[in-house]
Amino acid sequence: MCAVESSTPHLPAEKPRYAMGLGTPPQILEMIARGIDMFDCVLPTRLARHGTAFTMDGPVHIKGKRFEFDHGPLDAECSHPLTADFSRAYIRHLFRSGEILAPSRISNPTNNFANSTEAALIGSTTSTCNHFLVDSNQEGSK
Repeated sequence: MCAVESSTPHLPAEKPRYAMGLGTPPQILEMIARGIDMFDCVLPTRLARHGTAFTMDGPVHIKGKRFEFDHGPLDAECSHPLTADFSRAYIRHLFRSGEILAPSRISNPTNNFANSTEAALIGSTTSTCNHFLVDSNQEGSK
């Protein structure tokens, strides 16, 4: 984040600002608050391949025992076609079984979450970003 902080004042305000390599929801929100317009990061996809999804309620670690019989959706706020018809229990089963289908069930929706969050908050005030960050982390890591 130091690189973003030190370089942003030197970038033209009328041009798009691009940051690469930072991709957690808190990092994205901080970059938006600092005037960054575009992002590129492998983190959401990498985490998803290993069983962690970003959701509006915070990260979901789908391999956890607590999801073994959870027939709810991965993210109640997301109607992404790759997860809409699959329960948390089923996605957990896919990961636990080593099915190649498992990572795609949460990679695309996790990227969709990141993109939607960025799109919704670009141009927002710092207080709006902070409010979103507090709301999305109230339940903590799932």
